[in-house]
This record gives sequence, C-alpha cells and structure tokens, in this order.
Amino acid sequence: MMKSLMKTSVLSLAFCLSAAVFCSCDDGGSEAAAKKSCKEICAEIVASDIAFPEMVEVNEDNFRLRYGLAEGDYAEYGVYWAGDGAMADEVCVIKTSGGDQLTKVKTAVETRRDAQANLYQDYAPDQADRIRASSVTAKNNYVFWTVSDGNDTATAIFDKAFE
Repeated sequence: MMKSLMKTSVLSLAFCLSAAVFCSCDDGGSEAAAKKSCKEICAEIVASDIAFPEMVEVNEDNFRLRYGLAEGDYAEYGVYWAGDGAMADEVCVIKTSGGDQLTKVKTAVETRRDAQANLYQDYAPDQADRIRASSVTAKNNYVFWTVSDGNDTATAIFDKAFE
C-alpha cells in the first residue's frame, strides 16, 4: 500500500513538473501580433505626412527576388518602394513565425539594405547615405525597415500597429 502511494506521488510530481516545463516554453508564437496586416501598415506609413516620392506597392515575385526570400520563409509581407529609381525610399514590414524564420528574414532585409546602399553609392551618394542611416528592426515576430526622411514617424506608425 505504501509503495503504491509512493509511486502515485512520484508519478504525480513528475507529471506536474513536466506540465510546468512545457507551459513555460515559448516558441515565439505567443508574441503579440500587429492589429493590421503588413500591407496595411505599409500603406498607412506611405499615406502619412512623410514626404515620400511616388511609391509603388511591390508584388510578391519582385519582393521575393529583391529580398532573396522564398515561399515559407515568411508568413506575410508588405513592401513599397520609390517608383523613381533615383530615390531610395522604401517601406518594408514582414511577419514571420519567429525563431529561425525571424533571424533569416532580418538577415535578408539587412542584405537588401546593404545591396541598395552599394547600388546607390556610385550615382546617388546622398541616397546611399540615407540607406546607411536606416536601421532594420525586429519587433515580436515582425521585421521592419524604412528609408525615408521620416524614419522616426514611420517607426511610430509601425509601433502603434501593436497597441
């Protein structure tokens, strides 16, 4: 009888510890999601009082090509860039599932930023400087990057999407 009670107690304790460990694990999926889609956030930034040149929404094929991402690398995206190749303005919001995917996407956006800076260096160094002054940030499971004359305003709009 005592042996049976001890086995039951040990099994109960093991179950409780397992449940506690399982519940405390975070796979990144519990991060707060934005209350708007990535495309809506980008559109709001472009429509704000930031002085953008004419901006065009980027289709998924161009997005994947220019950012070096494939299907399955991200959950959702929104990108606008200047329709005039002389300007480097760009707004990018990408949702990921977190973890390794977040790291991969952030690296891809940083690679895009660096490639754009190198591209503009020879024929529009002022634009290259604007790109280099920009930063790629990760918030929750999202990656955000903007090149504009209102990066602080754009960041505030992005941050507000999570409130």
